[in-house]
Order: sequence, then C-alpha cells, then structure tokens
Amino acid sequence: MPPEHTTIGQLAQIVELIENNPWEPVLTTKSRMFLIFRKKLTSAFFGTLQCLAAHSKDMPSSLKKDILRAGGSDNDLARKAMRRVIREIRKDPTQRYLMGTSQAVDIVNGGVKG
Repeated sequence: MPPEHTTIGQLAQIVELIENNPWEPVLTTKSRMFLIFRKKLTSAFFGTLQCLAAHSKDMPSSLKKDILRAGGSDNDLARKAMRRVIREIRKDPTQRYLMGTSQAVDIVNGGVKG
C-alpha cells in the first residue's frame, strides 16, 4: 500500500509552512560594517529612508517624523518610532523587500527516484 504522503507531498507541506510564516523584518540604524570597523556607519536602507524623510514632498508627515526620530538619541522614543516605521514599510511590497527578504522557495533539487 502506498504511503499517505510521498516525499514530494511532505516537501510541499514544508514549503507551504515556510512561505506562510514570513520572518519579521529588522530595520536598524547601524550598518553591519559597524561591527567590523567600529565607526558610526548608517545602514544603507535606513540612510535612504532618512534622505527621503528629509526631502520628499509626497511622504506623510507622520512617517517623516518617525523616520527621523528612529535615528535619534532618545532610545525609548527611537524604538517606538522604529516600530511604526517598520509597520508602515511592511504595507508596501516595493519597500518591504528592500528592508528584508521574501521566503519564496524557487529551487528544489531532487534525488534519484528509486
């Protein structure tokens, strides 16, 4: 009697599980290079957001304020502002994937059917 689920069926369930539970995006003000060089380097994406906040005429003022506060020195205020920025960016797929990555499975390497 054949098994209820083949290996391919089990793999499909795993892929579905991965794609239906995306990672939470992380946005930081510091570049990963900060860890290597110990210099104050801003993450590229956050730097871009700060530039947009400073110069965009189309960005909502509340988002502008949050982006600028997120890079500030008041840790509690910055943390809360950063959460709001992440929440807003996640709404727009064109921006969300600049901040994080998708979890789309696009390569499956199978073995030999025996």
